[in-house]
Amino acid sequence: MRDSFIFYRSFYEAIKDLPPENKAKCYDAIFEFGFNHNLIELEGIDKAIFTLIKPQLEANYKRYENGKKQKTSKQEAKGKQKVSKSEANVNVNDNVNDNVNENVNLNANENGNENKNKNTTPLQVAIDDFKKMRKAIKKPLTQRGEELLIKELNKLSNNEQEQIAILEQSTVNCWQGVFELKEKGTGKKQSVGNQNNIEVMNRFLKRREDNVERNGIF
Repeated sequence: MRDSFIFYRSFYEAIKDLPPENKAKCYDAIFEFGFNHNLIELEGIDKAIFTLIKPQLEANYKRYENGKKQKTSKQEAKGKQKVSKSEANVNVNDNVNDNVNENVNLNANENGNENKNKNTTPLQVAIDDFKKMRKAIKKPLTQRGEELLIKELNKLSNNEQEQIAILEQSTVNCWQGVFELKEKGTGKKQSVGNQNNIEVMNRFLKRREDNVERNGIF
């Protein structure tokens, strides 16, 4: 059912000279068809005039129906577009959340590593340096070897500062084991190793100084 339709001047010109009763019937037929697309039974001159007018009314009605379909299609398209945008926003939010979570995890790991470095004791630093030296001279220390190293350190001294000095003594001289400090007079040979080991340790100690400065461990 329509709220309006086009009434052309040609309709008026065709009907205006008819007797009032015929005018009324023609107008009723035009309005009923134009608004509701319903036909009224007519006879004689009324039928003849309406038959001439009806094709234009029919064409206008079809345009009206096509316009409704196009409007509906546009609304459906807009609805689909909104749905697509909503889904895209959901995906974006998911990605943002994923990225935020990844960044949080990364920051947590970094903070954890940083705290770990801050909590590392000077003795552990010295042990790590000794292990790096062993690796540099292609004599890596196994887990069992590290346990024996700590056991031997405890035999040599119960003082942490002395244990650190013992480890540094072996590290600087590229010794594979730990021995009593030189100043205690054990009589052990204090060889600094061959020239290649010295060069390796010079590079190693430079990296150690950088690490100490960066991690704040002295």
